[in-house]
Amino acid sequence: MRYNIISTGSKGNCALATFSDEKKVLFDFGKGCFKKCTDAGLVLNSVDKILISHAHNDHIGNVHVVPHLLEKRTELNISTFSLTHDVENQGFIVTNVITKEVFYYLTDFYNIPQESMRLFSETLQFFNDKNYKIIFVMELSYCKHLYEKLDHLHKFGLQHHLSDVHFFEYAKIFKRIAPKINFITTHASQRGDYSQEQKGWNGTVCPPDWVKIQLYNRIGNARFGEAFGMSKSYNYVIL
Repeated sequence: MRYNIISTGSKGNCALATFSDEKKVLFDFGKGCFKKCTDAGLVLNSVDKILISHAHNDHIGNVHVVPHLLEKRTELNISTFSLTHDVENQGFIVTNVITKEVFYYLTDFYNIPQESMRLFSETLQFFNDKNYKIIFVMELSYCKHLYEKLDHLHKFGLQHHLSDVHFFEYAKIFKRIAPKINFITTHASQRGDYSQEQKGWNGTVCPPDWVKIQLYNRIGNARFGEAFGMSKSYNYVIL
């Protein structure tokens, strides 16, 4: 069971979830992702399904190239839930009942509605009791202490995304329900033109080194998922 981030951020979003029996799901297929997938050696017709979270171009921009994968039938169980963004947005729970594995995918949001939280509580409790392996992909877009240093122009848009503070609030709730859950972060925001002036920011409002330490100290089973390309795999692990 593994998760590969092919592209993430405003330049295009696409990630490959692979179950242990090699069934595959692509989450989002943004602009430029067709080339990135083929360059990485992924045979798109081997994918069981493409799932699109919302209609922003960096998440849906290349879907016109592979429309048949949107309608493709699959034996995997797929559930959707709503997330709060600046457009209609949904997340996914993709379950393989044969291998007893499940992926959750939540991106581009700043709040989880009550009904979705209820669904998480019920499903995570079920999967935990049935000893499923769980990979939970959730946005960690920016660090609040850096966001507060931005001017109004560079804050624009970030208010529709999830900060590290809220990420950890949600993650701790989910981990109490399913202690062996694996978290992988996604969609770290960049403000390159501004952050070049800030020593140590490295073009991001979500510094990798700082976030990795926080993830390890607060959650344990969590990885900072800002990897580009198929060479980096995030495998299910038990810490």
